[in-house]
Amino acid sequence: MNGCPTMNRFSIVIPVDWDNQTENEVQRFEDTLASVLRSRPHQAQILVVHDGSYQDPHGLGSEVDWIVESSSSLANQFDLAVTASSGEWIVLIRPGVELDEGWEHPVEQAFENPQTGSLTPLIVPSSQPARITVAGVDADAAGTRQLLGCGQKLYGRSLQRLTPLGPSSHFGIYRRSIISAIGRLGCLTEDIYLDVELALSLQALGFSNQLCSEIVATVDRESRVQAESRQPHGTTAERSLYRYGRQGRSSRWARTLLDMARSPLQSWRLRHGLQRLTSQRDRSADQSFRRHLAIIKHTESWRETALPESIPGTAERRAA
Repeated sequence: MNGCPTMNRFSIVIPVDWDNQTENEVQRFEDTLASVLRSRPHQAQILVVHDGSYQDPHGLGSEVDWIVESSSSLANQFDLAVTASSGEWIVLIRPGVELDEGWEHPVEQAFENPQTGSLTPLIVPSSQPARITVAGVDADAAGTRQLLGCGQKLYGRSLQRLTPLGPSSHFGIYRRSIISAIGRLGCLTEDIYLDVELALSLQALGFSNQLCSEIVATVDRESRVQAESRQPHGTTAERSLYRYGRQGRSSRWARTLLDMARSPLQSWRLRHGLQRLTSQRDRSADQSFRRHLAIIKHTESWRETALPESIPGTAERRAA
């Protein structure tokens, strides 16, 4: 399978971002990998990006492409995996999330629409599979990342009203040709904001996201997924508003005050708000990325061939 990249329909990416390789963290990764191997489609490439410390004790070298990346950054690992991928569709799944058999069938049907750029599956806790952990992400007028569907019933009517901007980075499905053309985002965004950044890029290029309630994955620790929504990312949020032409909705000071006023008891809100005031120094890189998006939006060739160097000034990161 690895020797026939043109035959792949799916490239399933598992980034391993543990800081300390504890027994629990290794087990979470292996459980995710096992679920992927059990449920993988016939034409699927599996890529695991890790720091080189995992020794493949189960001898899966012939079934998995192991990619070594010294950085533990999720954005950097995803960038590298996209470069090495060959499938039509990229599935990003992080350790702790597990798939069931048959998940690929709704994917093939949804991507029959050429304007569909990404699919948002549902993630439920393994302890309470009738309740949603996350049904995609959104960004409000201040650019703040928000999780959708948290705590809702899996089959409730409210689910039909959800319109996620894109999938969560814990489990998301993307059209590879678009992601490859967009290029490397590791130099532009933080891990916490990667899913929103991808969603905004696809939106800027005229592609839509589709909520796929037929695809349901389980997560062992929903607290880890939801904890990310409480991490500050003010600078990244402010920069994204500029990159995608959304900064005119309100002034930077207004967005800062909005962050601080939402919940005075959460200290990260203050840090999040103050971070917005330092985003000016990165404006040059953001301008380059805006020009890059404008170019590929009006170029048809990228749909068939990914651009090799898509973000000006980005240092090349290669597998060890």
